[in-house]
Amino acid sequence: MGDIFSDIDAADTAQRRRILIADDETLVRDILALYLNRQSGFVTSTCSTLEEVHTAIERDGPFDAVLLDFAMPGVRGVPDVARTVELNHPEPVVLLSGNASREVVFAALSAGAKGFLPKSLSPRALINAVNFVLAGEVFLPSSIHEDDGTVQATGKAASGLTGQERRVLAGLCEGMSNKEIARHLELSEVTVKMHMRNLMQKLGAKNRTHAALIALESRVVEAAG
Repeated sequence: MGDIFSDIDAADTAQRRRILIADDETLVRDILALYLNRQSGFVTSTCSTLEEVHTAIERDGPFDAVLLDFAMPGVRGVPDVARTVELNHPEPVVLLSGNASREVVFAALSAGAKGFLPKSLSPRALINAVNFVLAGEVFLPSSIHEDDGTVQATGKAASGLTGQERRVLAGLCEGMSNKEIARHLELSEVTVKMHMRNLMQKLGAKNRTHAALIALESRVVEAAG
């Protein structure tokens, strides 16, 4: 019986997305790992130096995503990010930092990184950001766009949401399906779909995950109560 359950556990682990968290701060690594391990779709590994990161990739093969701290020991600049991107190809490497400049972030993107995760992201925003990258998108926080002078939908569009749209968005951020949101808000599923289309347009979201990410980053859901 023990062997059977071991096989089941191994199969379950094999189906989960492997995330490598690379940061020299133990507390940061542990917190990020805790956030992600609580999600049934993730299993995490951690490293504290760039050498450990490269050894792990070479030993275990590309991870589904690598969250790479730009200030960790061994990372001397963007070329080290590029080397990590090359090793983990074709899976994404995402810059992780508490204070990376715009210049560093865009240089990392040019080197092949698939986004930038500020360490200040809330747990739910972090999870949505990782899912966004795993879906093949590039994640950048709104502050990066605003500093660049480009249009960012989160702030102005979020302020234009109706009360019902905010409640639908809150359900989306909780991981509910349209049917579940409809039941929870005592609406028809057709009405929920209509609100969802409006939300996507107002937030400039590419998909449901992106909409949830924008909402969490701009704290629209908190405002909805």
